[in-house]
Amino acid sequence: SMGQPLPPVAITGCGCISAAGIDCNEALETISQFTVNNRLTSSPFFPDSFSAPCFFAGEISQITNSFFRFGGSEDSFFFWNRRFYLVFKAISEALEMALADMEVLREKRVGVALGTTVGSTFHYEDYYLDWKNGTTPDPAVMQHFLSSNLAAATQDTLKLRGPKAVITNACASGTDAVGLAAIWLEQG
Repeated sequence: SMGQPLPPVAITGCGCISAAGIDCNEALETISQFTVNNRLTSSPFFPDSFSAPCFFAGEISQITNSFFRFGGSEDSFFFWNRRFYLVFKAISEALEMALADMEVLREKRVGVALGTTVGSTFHYEDYYLDWKNGTTPDPAVMQHFLSSNLAAATQDTLKLRGPKAVITNACASGTDAVGLAAIWLEQG
C-alpha cells in the first residue's frame, strides 16, 4: 500500500559493454583510472578518420560461445544484428556472475530491461548510404530492423517470458533500465 517501504531488491549479476570496457571489470578499471580509450576510427559516413572512444568487443568466438551456452540456436545466430551480439555479451556476463540456472529461469517470469545509448544508431549503414546516394535501399532491411527489438530478441534467444523494454535515452539509459527493472521486481 501507499507509504509502506518497498522490499529491498538484490542484484546478483550485472553486465556491461561500453567505450570504457568490454565487461564490468574493464569498465570500472578504466573509470577509476580516469582514462579514455580513444582509437582511430572511420566510416563511409565520415570523410575523415577521427579519434573516438571505441573498443574491440572481442573475438566472434567469445560472443558465439556465450550465445550458444545460454540457449541460442544455430539457425537464429545469423538473424540478429550486431547490436544484439553486443547486448548478449553483457547479458552473458550478468548471467555468469549470477550463476544463473537457465532451466530454473525459464520456469519463472523474467523481465528484460536493457539500457543502450547506441540503440540502432550504428546499424544498417548501407541502407542509409543508399538513401544518401539517391538509390532505393532494400526494404527487407527495415523489416529486419523493425523486428529486432533487443529485449524481445533476448527473451526469444533465452526462451524467457515476462515484461521487456529497451531504454534508449543517451547517457541515462543504463540507469533508467536498472530503475525500471527494480520497479518491476518491487511490484512483483
